[in-house]
Amino acid sequence: MFNEKSIAETAFHQDFSPILLGHTKLAILHGYMLAGKCVDDNDFLKAFVGKRNRSQLENTAVEFAIKNRAERFGLEITVEDSDNSRGTFPHYKFSVGKAIFTVSRTQVYDALPREAGFRSINSGLNSQMEMINKDGYFALPENFSEVDRYYGILTFGGRASVDFMHLGIPNSDIDRWLYQCNIASAISPVEKQVAASELIQEGVVAAVKDEFIKRQEVSGSE
Repeated sequence: MFNEKSIAETAFHQDFSPILLGHTKLAILHGYMLAGKCVDDNDFLKAFVGKRNRSQLENTAVEFAIKNRAERFGLEITVEDSDNSRGTFPHYKFSVGKAIFTVSRTQVYDALPREAGFRSINSGLNSQMEMINKDGYFALPENFSEVDRYYGILTFGGRASVDFMHLGIPNSDIDRWLYQCNIASAISPVEKQVAASELIQEGVVAAVKDEFIKRQEVSGSE
C-alpha cells in the first residue's frame, strides 16, 4: 500500500547500500573503541561527574570514525562542519545521494533524539515525504523522484559496548519514525571486525581527543 512509510523506505534503500551500511556499522564500533581509549587515559572522564562528557565523547568519536572511514575507503559520503551557535555542541553533517544525516547517541534503541535546532531545521525536508502541494491541495508524492532531499538520523547507544545502532528517517516534527533500519546486522565485503591495530593507533586517538576539545570550546561546555 502506498504511504509515507513506503516512500521513506524506498528513499532509504536508494541511497544507503548494504556496503555503506556495513561500513557505517564498523565505524560505530571503531568509534566506541576510540572513545573507550580516551576514557581510559583520562581520570576525569572515568569519574561519575564525567558521565555527560562521556556521552558527548562517544558521539564525537563515532562521527570522527565515519568521516575517517569514508576517506580511507573512498565512500560516497560528503562531510560538512555544522553551523552551530555557541551553546550547541558541534557536529558533522553527512550527505549521501539525496540524504543528509546526523549522529545522535540515545538511551533507548528506538528513541528519537532530544529536541535541537539543527535537527528541526533539517527535518523540515521530510515534509516532502508526508505531503506536497499539488494544485492548491496537499497530497502524498506519487514516487521517490518527487523528493528532492531528506533527513536521516543515525542513533546508537550502550554502556560498555554498543547495544543498538539504527539509521532512520523521522517525520518533519521528529516525533515519530517514518522508517528505521537496524544496521547492527549489516553485512558488507569489508573486514568482518575492527582490526585491533586501529584501537591502538595513538595518532587516531589523539585526533579524537583534539576534536572533542574543540567542540567543547565552541559549545561552551564546562
